[in-house]
Amino acid sequence: ERMRIDSSGNVGIGVSSTSGVKMDVLATASDNLVARFENSHATGSYGISVKAGDDSGNYAADFANKSGTSLMRIRGDGNVGIGVTSPTYRIEAATTSGGNGLKIARGANSFFEQFQSSSGGVQLAASGSGAFLALRTGTTAGTTSERMRIDSSGNLLVGTTDAAVGSSS
Repeated sequence: ERMRIDSSGNVGIGVSSTSGVKMDVLATASDNLVARFENSHATGSYGISVKAGDDSGNYAADFANKSGTSLMRIRGDGNVGIGVTSPTYRIEAATTSGGNGLKIARGANSFFEQFQSSSGGVQLAASGSGAFLALRTGTTAGTTSERMRIDSSGNLLVGTTDAAVGSSS
């Protein structure tokens, strides 16, 4: 038997019992995907729609490894946790092993990275041609002014973006 629909309408594929869920799928081959969804329509842009959960007490999606450890969870209130099962921020990522934390990239040579050093300090890194770190403040979204910068030479610039202005060297 390859597929079963029980008396409650629950569907099982590759399982002998549906475990009380509407669809239960099990793949036992090591080199196969469990499921694939594809929209090949030339103008269609729709993939999968998941509607579940509506508050912080439940979740819309939970991605776990085969031993059941949650890797990423999207809560019903929209908060996303990576390595966190009860995220309290819109995006919350945590790791208990390794030093890497967060990397946001735009192409291969422009990225922001936050990671913990082996001594316990937190490091921020920017990479790319002419890379710099800048702190900006403002009163409205999208309207900010640069207040401080560390340029690619290691110069700390406050109130300016040019090392030549006010430089003592």
